[in-house]
Amino acid sequence: MYNHKNSFKSDVNQQKEKWKITNVGESMELLQDVFEAVNNNNNADIQAYTQAEWEAPVTFDKYPVPPFPVNIYNEPIKSMVKHVAESIQTPIDLPSVVGLGILSACIQNKFEIIPKSGWSEPLNLYSISLLEPSTRKSAVFSKMTKPFRQYEKENREEMKIPLEIRKAERSALEKQKEVLEREYAKNLNPEILEKMKEINKRLQEIPELYLPTLMADDATPEALVSLMHENKGKISILSAEGDLIERFKNKNIEQVKYDVYLKPYSGDSLRTDRMTRSTEIIENPTMTICITAQPSVIKSLPLAVHERGLIARFIISVPYDNLGNRDSRTPEIPEDVIRLYESLIRKLLAWETDKTISLKLSEDALDLLYETMDEVEIEFRENGAFHDDLKSWAGKLIGQLLRVAGLLHISYQATIAENITDVDTLISKDTLISALQLKEYLILHAEKAFGVMKQYRHYDDAEYLLEKILNQNTPIVEKQTIHQITKKKIKGKERIQRAYDILEYHSYIKQAQGGKSGQKGLIWVNPNVLKRQ
Repeated sequence: MYNHKNSFKSDVNQQKEKWKITNVGESMELLQDVFEAVNNNNNADIQAYTQAEWEAPVTFDKYPVPPFPVNIYNEPIKSMVKHVAESIQTPIDLPSVVGLGILSACIQNKFEIIPKSGWSEPLNLYSISLLEPSTRKSAVFSKMTKPFRQYEKENREEMKIPLEIRKAERSALEKQKEVLEREYAKNLNPEILEKMKEINKRLQEIPELYLPTLMADDATPEALVSLMHENKGKISILSAEGDLIERFKNKNIEQVKYDVYLKPYSGDSLRTDRMTRSTEIIENPTMTICITAQPSVIKSLPLAVHERGLIARFIISVPYDNLGNRDSRTPEIPEDVIRLYESLIRKLLAWETDKTISLKLSEDALDLLYETMDEVEIEFRENGAFHDDLKSWAGKLIGQLLRVAGLLHISYQATIAENITDVDTLISKDTLISALQLKEYLILHAEKAFGVMKQYRHYDDAEYLLEKILNQNTPIVEKQTIHQITKKKIKGKERIQRAYDILEYHSYIKQAQGGKSGQKGLIWVNPNVLKRQ
């Protein structure tokens, strides 16, 4: 059984082992240096301190996470993802997650997965990659979304002339209608009324056309509704910027604006009523979101974003930062890899269907799904991996994995099926196994992300406490001194004790008792930290 708490402790302990001081002479030299700052400490306290064993501290942001299991992809997507990562020198996670976003944008509204009667999952995903600046996010998005953008551009060019013709036809009819309305207002002639009805019927037969829009960037919620209305109920937000997350930071955002993002995730009917425009109703809206943001942006999200379950809808990736380890001499992406990838994406975009096609699981795949559901369910119990901070997010984990399975299945089928009607609608156990490889990845990355989102205050307290401790410039500090300095910011015994525990767990300090009475609360500061100071 997977236990995220034990896993976290194990990973941190591995880091401590990695950085453990092995040079005893160096340790003693450190102790000699730091004790030059000691003035008023009890000799017994000093002796106890010198006998303590120390490890180098583990920084607070060290949440060990696995790389994206890129082998879940079939060719040509797998090769494209690997070559993009190598050529641009970015973590493999970013092009991998963007790959899922592109598949979602191509396939949404065309297929759904129905594991059993009464349960359906649309094949659209929300994903966010949390990366620091200068990690070449835009370059990755540019490479991966190129066929998507080109296809949209070509379609818009093709639609320009038909759109102008349609616009002229409707404009002529609207003008005729206006003339007839004025005449009818004067004499209420029934013949004129019949002519107006004929014009209205004709207007319905030639509805307004719009330039096709496949993707949006920094669009307002109102604009997104209009774009979905104009594009068969679907839209995709594919962006290397964190503008969407910045929009969520608005604490006064209205409920309907949350609904613009909440409802398309599951295809719930979306309705917007505005004073300046007619009501827009979208019966089965779908949206793909694939964006990046800086980890620090997540900290400032208002509570309502979490309470409404918006962030819980996201697949979250928090890759390791590879800055400082990038190779400047990297090969270009092979032309045949680009060609095959772009050809596949264009095929998926060109596939059209009037009715959403339902996918089902093979019998052995369904058995595997039930086994996985049972494993996940146990983790919602007390002391389980999903008991606290991950509860809301993990409630959608099985659905996310099923959506990924559906996307992988269609991407496999697109390499052998010429038309959408040729697609095998039965998902195999092997395909589900591929999707389930993401389970541990998603859990560990969500744990890291929610560690930032939900628990950052405790780590902020710990960092603030450490700063005040180090300002004392001594290896042994009385807790009472620190309490007096920090009591206005860190209020309550439980809260400050949590901060002490975090510092001790990360090997910055040890908590001890000493003084003349032997009962005075003391803080022993790691000599490695003092040496850095």
